[in-house]
Amino acid sequence: MSLESMNWRSLVAAPHRMFFTTGLAYLVMASVWWLGILVARAWFDAALEPVIPGVFAHGAMMLFLVFTPFMFGFLVTVFPRWQQAPELPNILCLFAFALMVLALPVFLTGLYLSKTVLIAGWLLYCAGYLLVFGGLFGSWLVTRETVSHSIGTLAGLFTGLAGALLFAWMLVDSNFALWPYVRSVGLWGFLLTVFFTVSHRMVPFFTFCVIKDQPVWRPDWMLHGFVALAIARAALELHPAYRWVPVAGMAVIALVFSLRWRPREAHGNPLLSVLHISMAWLVVALFLQLSQDLGLALFDTTWLGRAPLHAMAFGFFGSMLVAMATRVTMGHSGRPLEMDKTGWRIFMLVQLAAVARVSAELLPLAGTWLTLFAAMLWFLAFAAWASKYGRTFFQPRADGRPG
Repeated sequence: MSLESMNWRSLVAAPHRMFFTTGLAYLVMASVWWLGILVARAWFDAALEPVIPGVFAHGAMMLFLVFTPFMFGFLVTVFPRWQQAPELPNILCLFAFALMVLALPVFLTGLYLSKTVLIAGWLLYCAGYLLVFGGLFGSWLVTRETVSHSIGTLAGLFTGLAGALLFAWMLVDSNFALWPYVRSVGLWGFLLTVFFTVSHRMVPFFTFCVIKDQPVWRPDWMLHGFVALAIARAALELHPAYRWVPVAGMAVIALVFSLRWRPREAHGNPLLSVLHISMAWLVVALFLQLSQDLGLALFDTTWLGRAPLHAMAFGFFGSMLVAMATRVTMGHSGRPLEMDKTGWRIFMLVQLAAVARVSAELLPLAGTWLTLFAAMLWFLAFAAWASKYGRTFFQPRADGRPG
């Protein structure tokens, strides 16, 4: 799609359009950069190493940057509807959008220019994050009713802001010993908390929309328990003897939900199937993590490497992102709620990427090439998603409605 064909008024007509577009740009740019790093390491003796260790830059982008704009686009749209609260002012969303559009290019430039520029890019991101979080929190303060999902998402977003600011401090102080804290807060307290809370609300509801005789089963006390356990796991990162305890609880809760939500009858709806495949990845990731944490507590060994981390990141987060973003994009552009063959193939690329990246940790002799293969599949999947769905953010709704 050429610049001339882009309808910029359509882009800013609804918050999800702006933030989803930013998220796509983040995903593609971060994926290209990391793929370049991996290729350089494999063939050119680390020719592209940045001013800070690449693993920290990659980890921070995956934990705090690439998924967050999609979260914001979704939450700014649905958060007020969950609890009859006022919508966020469009001017606030525009300012946050502008800050976040600048953030990643400045951050990536700083990786090879100077740490000062790097920090400036990260702080631009934090400023945009703070605007959206403040808007959502302000909306919640004047709500007519409080729902569990609002509290869960706000808790996760607050934890994510704390983790992003901790990473900024790590950069300023050059104290890379803080990284385990940053990683744990970002993974468990932020991403898992928000993704699971949204899944708890939307997966059973979307299932009911397709299969009318399947009840919307989502007890709040189990959601509260899961969120508390996720935050506890983040807090226990440096206490390996006890980390398995909250993970065991989360694994059981995730398994129960996955089984209860799974359709009992054939439905032939790919847009529903991808949600339940994504939930299955959460169960796999948590049981892998449980095995890892038990091995560390009992035998002082991490025999699975980073397999649990990537089962969570590639498998659950990546799959659920494709599932939710496709549904929101189609529904809020006035198009039929369906996933065609191309969309399904994109989702399958993400599945292959997840399997390859987890396998890279379990097959160390092929680890380098499997990691590179997984990164290539991940990039291809989201580049294809951007090509197929990204243009809808620059087009008026197909049904003629505003937004």
